[in-house]
Amino acid sequence: MAKYSKRSEYLNQYKMNDNGKYEYRGGFRSVNDNPKGIKKTYTLLWIYNAVIFGLVVGSGCVNAAGMNNTFYVIIPYIAEVAFLFAYLWNCTKLLLQGVKVKEYIYKTCFPRLSPISVGLAVCSAISFICSLVFIITSGFEGQAFKCILYLVFKIIVFCSAFFSSRFIASIKWMEI
Repeated sequence: MAKYSKRSEYLNQYKMNDNGKYEYRGGFRSVNDNPKGIKKTYTLLWIYNAVIFGLVVGSGCVNAAGMNNTFYVIIPYIAEVAFLFAYLWNCTKLLLQGVKVKEYIYKTCFPRLSPISVGLAVCSAISFICSLVFIITSGFEGQAFKCILYLVFKIIVFCSAFFSSRFIASIKWMEI
């Protein structure tokens, strides 16, 4: 008998119907019964996604002091971008399902979202601190506005990722 990996266990939830096509017959999850509550939850998650994406990418486009040649400023930003894409991938995969989320997608995406957003917040805080250390030791390099803008972006990313993780942890899913 063939042994299946965890990754392909969800394939057992697809069964062939009378027309010869496969259809999903596994469980579903939903945020709640109230359509306005689902819409509000999904809207808030999309807003968090847009704000976090815009500010992380925007902070990378700001040519602040230390971003061109200092490893301890660049490495936390690279980690932040990696967490950003993991966050966006899992959140978008979950949100594109609509009101009824398939059980296997819920199990693979939702438990990861809160730790990933905490990691994003931590990387943003480290990036802020490293940039601040560079500014204290080397100055603004004639780019005071860009440096301050970069630091403000990092603060907003930290707050958004932190509140996103709190919001995600507060979402109660129920089986349908």
